[in-house]
Amino acid sequence: MGMKQFHWNHLDQRGKIHKVGLLHGARTGHVLIHINGKITSIDFKVMESKQYSLFIDEELIELNIIRHDDHFEYTMEINEEVKTPLNAARKKERAKMGLQSLTFFAALIFAIVLATVFLFRSEWYKTKDDVSIAALANRGLYTKAKIFTAGDSKFTYNYIVDQEVYRVKASNKQFPVQDGDEYMVKYLPNKPQISEVYFVQPTKNQVEKIQKTSMKACLSDQENKLDCSCLVEIIYEVGGYLGMIQYLNKKTPQDKNLQFNRKGYAKLVNSAPYIERLSAKCE
Repeated sequence: MGMKQFHWNHLDQRGKIHKVGLLHGARTGHVLIHINGKITSIDFKVMESKQYSLFIDEELIELNIIRHDDHFEYTMEINEEVKTPLNAARKKERAKMGLQSLTFFAALIFAIVLATVFLFRSEWYKTKDDVSIAALANRGLYTKAKIFTAGDSKFTYNYIVDQEVYRVKASNKQFPVQDGDEYMVKYLPNKPQISEVYFVQPTKNQVEKIQKTSMKACLSDQENKLDCSCLVEIIYEVGGYLGMIQYLNKKTPQDKNLQFNRKGYAKLVNSAPYIERLSAKCE
């Protein structure tokens, strides 16, 4: 094997191209380095890894001869870490650009936050769903949905349209829900993902589930002196499905639930229809 030759092009700060060359004898190990055709360094019997440093227009260039088991590798790198006037100026300029970038992004984030606040307070945002809500009322179709709780007042409901399952996240601070509850939802035929749960429309299975839950609650209530079958029947006759929800929440404080609580239950059992049916059927 003869002399190995390698060439690189270096672009300086003013845009001028410098041609860097390195020759390395495969057998002798002799090294010759030249820049723009001018020899800058000669070395002899280089058979191990070695590095050569040279300046091109204040830029520190490092030529590396790297020995491997069966071959040599040759690289040229710019050293931007060593302390040189050019590197000092470069770091100063980068720090300046970094500060400018930080200032720009801070201003951008502030603008985004300001725009977001303005958007949330705008009438458009407050009424952006009105079209969908109106469309649901006018053109919505019903289907059955199953509820799954997700902590606190949050839940998800799943329903199927044209053999595709839709999963929607929602929140409800008033209506108590449990895993497996079933209610009807209304969805837009052209946009099935837009939907709303109708808690006033439980499925038949859901009504039977609440009736059984109410019966169980009645049987475990030691203060109750009435026949539970009759009591649950009267509550359902007078208050319907929501009446049974009131019964199940008869001990709930009003500050915990504004709709289903002790006050709502008291209003139900003190109503004339309830008292009349109770005295006629259960006493």
